[in-house]
Amino acid sequence: MVTAKIDPESLKITYPVVFVEFLLSTKEFHFALFISVLIPLGITLVFGRMFCSWLCPIGFLLELTMKVKTIMRRMGYTFEVCTRDFRYAILTLSLLFGFFFALPVVAVFDPPHVLGRELMYFFTHRQLSLSGTGLLTAIFLFEIFFASRAWCRSFCPSGGALSLLGTKRLWRIGVSSQKCIRCEKCDGVCPYGLIPGNLAAHEEFDWTTCDNCGLCRDICPTGASSYYCKLKNQHAI
Repeated sequence: MVTAKIDPESLKITYPVVFVEFLLSTKEFHFALFISVLIPLGITLVFGRMFCSWLCPIGFLLELTMKVKTIMRRMGYTFEVCTRDFRYAILTLSLLFGFFFALPVVAVFDPPHVLGRELMYFFTHRQLSLSGTGLLTAIFLFEIFFASRAWCRSFCPSGGALSLLGTKRLWRIGVSSQKCIRCEKCDGVCPYGLIPGNLAAHEEFDWTTCDNCGLCRDICPTGASSYYCKLKNQHAI
């Protein structure tokens, strides 16, 4: 599935990485498809990979697995596996595979696409595929028992593409050094294990992984964390 209709008569939106994959797989350029990718591309350039935290259905379900893991920690289960970032390697291999074999790997195997197809099949035919449900179940179980948000942080090719596009985002999280009391609550709540508190000291921060979820902003007791526009260089509520 390449496009999703917003207005039945005019407007369509295409996911950026799916557009590139379609271009490489078909070796054809469609102007209408290019126009349809401009809106999500613009959103990513301004807000970063906000799709991952605000719109992605898989991201929402993985947030629920984090709740389950929190309960398991309270019961004494603390096992956690460290995973390296393979997103860019998987993205590159997927695009190369599409270019040489004309098979859109991301569009076929990417979990958000898989979930959409499974839901469509279920509501139209009352059936689920073994491959789709098996893939999603494996991801959820791995997240619960081995590594929280591992898919988003280490394996998602779509998220990797959005990370590259949104690295220089205009709308981002900032931490006021005057208001920050170094309580580290923002560090503890970050789903990717980032250190938002470093922003108060203007230290290095991984913008390729941050998805502007705003959890650090919500938990800050002094209001030190807030969104701001990079062009204006000032905090915003």
